[in-house]
Amino acid sequence: MPALVLFDQRTIFAGDDLRCCTKLHAIWRAFQLVVVFGMIGVHFYDIKSDASLVEDFRECQESGDLTALVRSGWLLLDVYLFSSIFLCLVSFALLASIHNVSSRGTPTDPRARRSLVPLCYFDIIGTNFLRCSLLIIGCLCIYSAEAYCECLSQKPVGHGLQALKGECSFWSPFITMLYILVGTHLVDSISAMLTLIYFTCRYVPQVKIVSSAQRCAIFLRCCFGCSSLLTCCLFGGRQAVLGDFAEFSVIIANYLNDNGILDLTPSDVLMGLDMVRRLRRQLRLEARERLIQETTAVDVALVAESNDKGAADIEAVVIPKPTKLEEKDSSIIIDGQRAQSSLPKSEVLSVREKNETYVMAEAAHFVVFAHAAYTWVSYVLENPVTGFCSLTYQILRQLACFQSTEKVTIKGDYIWRPHTVALELISGLSPDEIIYATFYDNADTIPYFIAVDHEWKTIVVAIRGTLTLESVFADIAIVPTELTEMGVKCGFDGENLYCHRGMLHFAIWVYEDLSRHKKLDVALAKYSGYRLRIVGHSLGAAVASILSVFLRPKYSNLRCLAFSPPGCTMSENLAEAVSDYIYSFSIDDDIIARMSIDTFEELRDSVLEMICRVKIPKYQVRAQARKFDLSTVDGVTKSIEETLYDRDNVRNSRFKDQVEEFWKFQTDLKATGISVKLCPPGSIVHFFRTRSNRRIVWKREGFWNSQSSLDPDELGKQRQDQKSRLYTPRWAKRNDFERIEISSHMLLDHDPIGVKLKIQKVAREQFALQDPFLWDELEYDGI
Repeated sequence: MPALVLFDQRTIFAGDDLRCCTKLHAIWRAFQLVVVFGMIGVHFYDIKSDASLVEDFRECQESGDLTALVRSGWLLLDVYLFSSIFLCLVSFALLASIHNVSSRGTPTDPRARRSLVPLCYFDIIGTNFLRCSLLIIGCLCIYSAEAYCECLSQKPVGHGLQALKGECSFWSPFITMLYILVGTHLVDSISAMLTLIYFTCRYVPQVKIVSSAQRCAIFLRCCFGCSSLLTCCLFGGRQAVLGDFAEFSVIIANYLNDNGILDLTPSDVLMGLDMVRRLRRQLRLEARERLIQETTAVDVALVAESNDKGAADIEAVVIPKPTKLEEKDSSIIIDGQRAQSSLPKSEVLSVREKNETYVMAEAAHFVVFAHAAYTWVSYVLENPVTGFCSLTYQILRQLACFQSTEKVTIKGDYIWRPHTVALELISGLSPDEIIYATFYDNADTIPYFIAVDHEWKTIVVAIRGTLTLESVFADIAIVPTELTEMGVKCGFDGENLYCHRGMLHFAIWVYEDLSRHKKLDVALAKYSGYRLRIVGHSLGAAVASILSVFLRPKYSNLRCLAFSPPGCTMSENLAEAVSDYIYSFSIDDDIIARMSIDTFEELRDSVLEMICRVKIPKYQVRAQARKFDLSTVDGVTKSIEETLYDRDNVRNSRFKDQVEEFWKFQTDLKATGISVKLCPPGSIVHFFRTRSNRRIVWKREGFWNSQSSLDPDELGKQRQDQKSRLYTPRWAKRNDFERIEISSHMLLDHDPIGVKLKIQKVAREQFALQDPFLWDELEYDGI
């Protein structure tokens, strides 16, 4: 940056972006030069090897039947070849100059690249004119070659490369390379014409028929329509295409609106994203070291407990002071009581804490229900080889004994019942344990089911997450909506409590559906003493959280387990108020758990800040990273120090002034509307990805540390947990999800299958829980 201005028009390239273009251009010119020298070599070889052929050409040249242009073909060909060599050499010199100048300066200081514009003008005007001229000469050479071939063969020949090769077989390599060379000049000429058309069209005044928000709405509607067609409407889309995109389009338009202030190019944004990723990697590595240290201390204490060596003494010496979470003022009153969240003793969840073990046991068990809500799609994806055949077999098997009485509790399934069969296969439920299920899926309804879990003595309501285009449409209905009306209906004060509009819409529908068919009330009355758990993944997690707020005044034993909930579910005051009975579980860098208007604005502003702070040429930013070990805190820190100015020592530049003006413009733009900060619900358990050099082997009797001499014989037999803890569960603060983590697995961390497997793996290896994850103190009610 700034963008390269040619013919008084901004381009999509910055001056320091041309290094890559010049390298590709140089490869192209080198290919042309190889073809030219190849033609010259073949030409001299043919003259030396067959003098009679030269005599035949001279006779044809002196023939009166040929035009003057054809008779001068030898001279024309020589001019063409040597002119091509000259143009390639000139291009090499020009490209070297552009490459050198483009490497100067920094992204925000383009003064050292002032000579770049004249060089570009010379390349666009001068060399392109020569390339078009060479194309004309090349075409005349092909015409002359055809005439010579016709004269030599003394019979007419067809046009085209194959005819020439057949009639002039000895000269076929030459003719082939001639065609290739002319073809390269044709590509050059087309490129020159496109460049001319591009800059000409930029001079034509652009008439804005629709606003930016309307253009965004049209684009979204086209995306939904194309997605529906490409999937053969298997995942819906008809109602989503007809939906109202106005509100979300305005949000996107305002997010991208810079009022013509910023002078940015795509490469600047990519560089800024790379630096943001590097800075956040530094923070993650520091957090990882802290968690490993705390985890190690807890494990040492557990080793002492299992061997009767005085855990209290070791704890006093080894365990560092626990990381306290910041206490927040929970001033929200629900159902006449002030909601207060119980703070954990340390940041890392430990098997020594009953409430934390119970949280992990519930998560590992009930995540299966959240996964099962995706029915046949999730089953086939989880079993890609045998899933379809296995599901088909089970469908055919159950059709033989299908009972009409089941139609009462299953709504919206097909006659062959793929949703129901897959639900039973994934969850392990029997048909009698499925109390109610609806699979209707449109813009107004969302699939969910009610089941009874006798092992855990629990009634489960599981809500499906985002799967169809209609559910995606609900996801983007992000405008916050107050809960005043629902508070009056459900028995709590909903004033100043806000939720995501699309998710709230589904939660109200589920609430009304439950009130209509009364299946939940009947089940809780039938199974007296059973708990109530509401679970879901992704969109289902958000709907489950909001539904729990509605049902909590009626069902005091209700708890919600939200797996990978969106980061824009409810307002912060409501999220804090419900932290006693809503638990959110997020895997590492899951982008959905961090997705909200505020986090995307933070990412945008961070990228702009990184561009301002870069102190080296753009091409060196990536090269600088390769000099250091980015897997360590020291390596990342040194890389950042070599690349960025300190935040308090950023040099003044034109772009810095633009950014400050842009931030002020965005602040004024947001002040015109109502801004409510949305965040994930309840208490948050974050499965942070960690690695250590230790191996912890767990058996029911206790822990053994591979670095100690507690039981070396047993350690030699046990080869579990070779990579130590891949994920460490920790109590996360809500502001941990106020920025988007850029990583290669930020989408995979949201996958419901992966979420289930990772949570269950942690429960087995770190909390010694086994399927169905029943805990010795299941009756514990401390959370």
